[in-house]
Amino acid sequence: MALNRQRAFFDFPEVQHRVLWNGIWHLTGLLLVALALTQVWTARFVIQWCLQAMGVLTFIHIRLWINLNRFPLAPATPSTGMTLGIANHITLVRGWLISLLAGFLFLDFPALDELWPLLPALIYALTAGTDLVDGLWARLTQTKSRLGQQMDTEMDALGILIASFLAVWMGRIPLFYLLVGLSYYLFRGGIWYRAALNKSLSSLVFRPLARILAGVHMVFLILVLSNIFTYEIIFLAAIVLAVPLLAGFVWDWWVVCDRLSPEKRQQMTSAAETFAFYGMPVIRVVLLICGLMTVRLYDNLWPTSAVLLWLIVIACITVGWMGRTAALTASFKAAVAAPTADYPGMLAIILCAALAVMIFGTGFGSLWRPEDRFLVRRSDMVRGTEA
Repeated sequence: MALNRQRAFFDFPEVQHRVLWNGIWHLTGLLLVALALTQVWTARFVIQWCLQAMGVLTFIHIRLWINLNRFPLAPATPSTGMTLGIANHITLVRGWLISLLAGFLFLDFPALDELWPLLPALIYALTAGTDLVDGLWARLTQTKSRLGQQMDTEMDALGILIASFLAVWMGRIPLFYLLVGLSYYLFRGGIWYRAALNKSLSSLVFRPLARILAGVHMVFLILVLSNIFTYEIIFLAAIVLAVPLLAGFVWDWWVVCDRLSPEKRQQMTSAAETFAFYGMPVIRVVLLICGLMTVRLYDNLWPTSAVLLWLIVIACITVGWMGRTAALTASFKAAVAAPTADYPGMLAIILCAALAVMIFGTGFGSLWRPEDRFLVRRSDMVRGTEA
């Protein structure tokens, strides 16, 4: 009897065996990192870091196990059987990196060496970079699955949650930004609550802008953790970026709760798209005027090369030639220059307008928008596994 129970316990499908081994390897890697940290940190810091990282890593693999039961994988080939595939393994590496990042939560950074606070920014930058790699691999190999899509979304949400909590803990971003990190989990918790009460739930309508906003917030959090900009600039940018993301979750909640009829939803969606398409040229004109005024005000203070680069960037945004890329450059330049500028209000307007262009694009009358095709294709892509 006992032998039969033991066999039943270990009688997992092949893919679940591989998931278990994957968790063992991830745990081993985490412990090796903790062992290396013992050479430079005190035992208290290492133990705290290790316990927090292990807790998040455990949560990630529990979610993988649950999602594997929800979205089972089909056998790849008779010879190889079931496999998670390289794309999903890359996604899980993202989860492993997020667990490393979580280890820094609630650490006393002033007691550490001054270079250690930069390590979370590097880890999160690697996390965001691998987010591009797993999607690229899945697209090139034309492999897809619901499991891959779900884990990719959950790793995005978990990474933003951990990074936003860490940024608040380090005093680099205002407290209200925690709503951005918690938004996905508040949304999913609301769905669970309505389901528990047997209330009606409608299917969620996919929004490409949601994926674009997630990518923008990842880049923003990398810069926040890097401590490049002043707190005032971060505060302003956090407001501009948080509003459309939180508004998107409110919209999704209305859709899920069936508070909008399909006709009303279509009308509001069309109105929003029309406003963005024809409204962004107005933002581009504002950027042009403010950009030229900035050159007028700071012509004697900036080097000639900096003025020339600024004019090129403003011109690109104005005509809509790689506008999102140019807006990223403009926002970075404005954020760096504003704290020591004689006219910071002008640069603050440029920063807000450039961030709007990064999120919504350049709209009507643009010459070339290659970023739009990449972002929309990446948003529509369903990630998956491979043989």
